[in-house]
Amino acid sequence: MAKKRKTNKIPVLRSFLIFCEGKKTEVNYLKSYIHSLKLNSKLARVEPLFINKTNPWGIVNEACAQKKKIEKDAPKGCEFWVAFDKDTHAKLPESFKKAKDNGLKVAFSSICFELWFLLHYVTNPAHAVDCTAHNTALKQYVTDYEKKSDCMYEILCDKTDDAKRNAIRIRNMGNGPIYNRYPYTDVDKLLEAIDKFKEDHNLSP
Repeated sequence: MAKKRKTNKIPVLRSFLIFCEGKKTEVNYLKSYIHSLKLNSKLARVEPLFINKTNPWGIVNEACAQKKKIEKDAPKGCEFWVAFDKDTHAKLPESFKKAKDNGLKVAFSSICFELWFLLHYVTNPAHAVDCTAHNTALKQYVTDYEKKSDCMYEILCDKTDDAKRNAIRIRNMGNGPIYNRYPYTDVDKLLEAIDKFKEDHNLSP
C-alpha cells in the first residue's frame, strides 16, 4: 500500500486586519498608510479588508465570523479591528458591545471617515453636519477630492501629526458614549496601533 504523500501546510502569518465599511475611502487610505511603513510581508499580514455590509452591525457580525476562522491557525499576537462610521446607522450600541465582547477593536468616525481627512486642515469641523457637508468642506482643500480619493494618504501624509493632535482635541471636548458624540474620530489610534504592531513584531524590511 502506497504511503500518503505529505503536504507542506503553508503557515498562517501573524495578522493585523482591519474590517472596513467603506470599499474605497478607508481601504485605499489604510493600504497607502501601511505601504508607507515598508513592512516585511513575509513575517506578517497587515491589511484592510472591505466587508460587503451596509451597517456597523453587519460589519461586526461578519468580522467576528472571519476572525474566528483566522484564529484557528494563526499564531498568537494577531490584532483585529473594525472601521465604521456613525452616519445614520442603527444598532450602534449593540455593535460596539459585540465588537468588544469578541475581541475586536473599533476605529469609529462621526459623522464619517472624511472627518479624519478634514482634521489635517482644521481643528474642529463641527459645521459639517453630514457626509455631504464633510465632502463639500474637504473640497476647499482638495478641490478634486473624488478623483483623488484613491491617493488621499499621499496628499495628506505631511499633515498627519496635525490630524492626530486635532483628533485628540475633539475627543477631549466631549463626553458620554462614543456613538452619541459628534465630531469624533479615533482613526489616529488605529494608525498608532499599526505602528506599534510593526515595532512589537520587528516588521521592518
